[in-house]
Amino acid sequence: ETFRNLIVEIEKSESTISLQEKQNQILKEECIRLEKIANELKVRNSSREDVIEFLKSELVKQLLKKDMIEEELSAQVEHRDVTISNLEKSYALKKERSNSKIRTLEARNSCLEEEVEKLKAENGALHAKYLVVEDEKKCIEEEMKTELELFHIANSLHDIL
Repeated sequence: ETFRNLIVEIEKSESTISLQEKQNQILKEECIRLEKIANELKVRNSSREDVIEFLKSELVKQLLKKDMIEEELSAQVEHRDVTISNLEKSYALKKERSNSKIRTLEARNSCLEEEVEKLKAENGALHAKYLVVEDEKKCIEEEMKTELELFHIANSLHDIL
C-alpha cells in the first residue's frame, strides 16, 4: 500500500509537474508577449520623445519666426507712422500756403472789384458823353445837310439867274 500511495503520490507529483510545466510554458509565452509589449512601449516612448523634441524645435522656430515678423511689422508700422507724420506736416504747410494765397487773392479781388466799379462808373460817364457827342454830331450833320441843301439851292438859283 505504501507503494501504491507512493505511486499515487508520484502520479500526482507528475501531474503537478506537468501542470507546472504547462503553467511555466504559459508564463514564458506571457513573458515573451510582455517583453514585446515593453519593447513596443519603449519604441513608442522613444518615438514620442522624438516627436516631442521635434515639436519643441518647431515651436522654437515658429517663435523665432514670429519675433522676426513682429520686428518687421514694427519697423513697417514705424515707417508708416513717420510717413503719416510727414504727410500731415506737408498737408498743414500746404494748407497754410493755400490759406495765405486765398487771403492775398481775396484782397486782390476786393481791389479789382473796386477798380471794376470805378471803370463801370467811368464807362457810364463816357457812354453818357458819347450819347451827348452823338446827339451833337447828329445835330451838326443835320445843320450841314441843311446848309448844303441851302447851298445847292443857292447855287441852283445862281445858275438859273
